[in-house]
Amino acid sequence: RHILVAENLDLRTPEPPQANVGLDDPCFIQYTSGSTGLPKGVLLTQRNIMCNIHVTGMGYQISHRDSFASWLPLYHDMGLIGGLFNPIYWRAGLALMSPMTFLMQPLRWLRMMSENATTITAAPNFAYGLVTKRSTPEDRAKLNLGPLRIALSGAEPVNVRTVDDFCEAFAPCGFRAESLFPAYGLAECSLGVCFGTPGKRF
Repeated sequence: RHILVAENLDLRTPEPPQANVGLDDPCFIQYTSGSTGLPKGVLLTQRNIMCNIHVTGMGYQISHRDSFASWLPLYHDMGLIGGLFNPIYWRAGLALMSPMTFLMQPLRWLRMMSENATTITAAPNFAYGLVTKRSTPEDRAKLNLGPLRIALSGAEPVNVRTVDDFCEAFAPCGFRAESLFPAYGLAECSLGVCFGTPGKRF
């Protein structure tokens, strides 16, 4: 295989040589969460990633008209594949925030969505609970979550009380309860395995 090192780049060349990568070549090794045993490395191929992204996009009806917002860490499959690769593949808009920024000021996640007319986001259950507890009616009055059509809750058990509290708190911002639904995934399947139906309250 050809390895390209930055120090060896010939700046007179208009672009670096293209790698000859096949669909069944390795893309990267992704580790399982370890929630049911010791973490294991899973070798994902280019095809694995592309198929999962494509099927997920078809299910969510993602297009270039969508806009993503994510604070999820890029070393986690939901952040890397769901939050970064998906918008790149579907040529959708993307606003990124660091996980630490979210944890320090959870409401900035929703402000980012409001400012960018976000249509798709995802987070673990705790995030929806945290942003509900750390915001006031005055804070929420400044938000517009009307464009948000998909708000996934995954990576940990989904608590119905958390979902109900979030939906009630942010309904005045235009948030629709049917936009928030659970998703299930695992590293062995790249990312997504099953998810709710967009536009249908679970």
